[in-house]
Amino acid sequence: MSRTHRLLSALLGGALILAACGSDSDEDAAADTDAEAPAGEATGDAAAEGDCAPLESMENVTLGSSSTLSIGTSIQAQGNGYYEDENIEIKNESFASGQDVIALVGRGQLDAALGGLSANYFSAKAQGVEVYAVGSNGRLNPDNLASGFFVRSELLDDGTVKDIADLEGLSVAFPGNYGSAAAYYSNLILEQGGLSVTDMEQTPLSYADMPTAFENGSIDAAYVGSPFAAAIEESDVGRRIGDQTVLAGEDVVAIFLGPNLLEDRPAVGCALLRANIRAAREALAPGANEREETVQAFVEVGEFPEELVRTTPDYIYEDTLELNPDSIEDMQQLFIDAGVLELDEPMAYEDVVPMEFRDQVIASLDD
Repeated sequence: MSRTHRLLSALLGGALILAACGSDSDEDAAADTDAEAPAGEATGDAAAEGDCAPLESMENVTLGSSSTLSIGTSIQAQGNGYYEDENIEIKNESFASGQDVIALVGRGQLDAALGGLSANYFSAKAQGVEVYAVGSNGRLNPDNLASGFFVRSELLDDGTVKDIADLEGLSVAFPGNYGSAAAYYSNLILEQGGLSVTDMEQTPLSYADMPTAFENGSIDAAYVGSPFAAAIEESDVGRRIGDQTVLAGEDVVAIFLGPNLLEDRPAVGCALLRANIRAAREALAPGANEREETVQAFVEVGEFPEELVRTTPDYIYEDTLELNPDSIEDMQQLFIDAGVLELDEPMAYEDVVPMEFRDQVIASLDD
């Protein structure tokens, strides 16, 4: 058995569900969220007035997420004791798609979540739902990209695809639909050839199924998440195309807080974000996969194979987990153009990210 097949077997046998960052039920989820939304427009004022002082007693927090190495801050906050230091006890709820948790956070059925930014999230915000993206959760390293956009090697070898423009009309795979974060990443590559995701035939597919789909010829191109991108490269069933460094620096995964924390328990929300920022600054600083405590947290808390953790390229974590304003605007514009986000223009950054709340958290952490 090849190393590639051993890696895939370990991943699938361990039942790892990688973040899809998208869902076929975007519209249904947004509508469901809207049905529970409070009257009036959501604001971050209630959160901004909260006290960010240290918690005096242990607080329970329900956190929804999908299991992936790109969502690392919470795993490290648990494994390295940062949540415990903040007097937080986390109850993890796993979901196949980070997208699926937005409605649950907005309704207060979950306190917080880590998942993909998407048309579903922006639609919920536009409808006045009290859920906010309060921080980023890792960006691709331009020097060693953990994921990327691939074309089936056979098409490159026989000359069917010579450049990105030749992909028009062919099939492209990513989890979810055109409203997913993976679709946004795909578009960053396709626009180099004058195309968008709407110029190709979409094939909804999980990252775990992509290596096999390339091998049997059922897809022509795909945005492939970590760690399956490495498996595809090693087996040479697909190859990267275009300038992939454009994927670096973008924020597509976020930490979401809902009314349970932003309104009812803002001090707990502060403590949660503080612990994640500390994880970014310490455990996930450059060289994370060479730091033994970090590796073991991914192995023990995240239940990832140790070889996978050590060989996956580092993600880059901004030391305040600030969300990239360009990503927030550009994602919305893509989803508007694709017809999956019903807005005339992108919402302002401050309508999506609670700036006063974040400023309080940063100040309390630095103090």
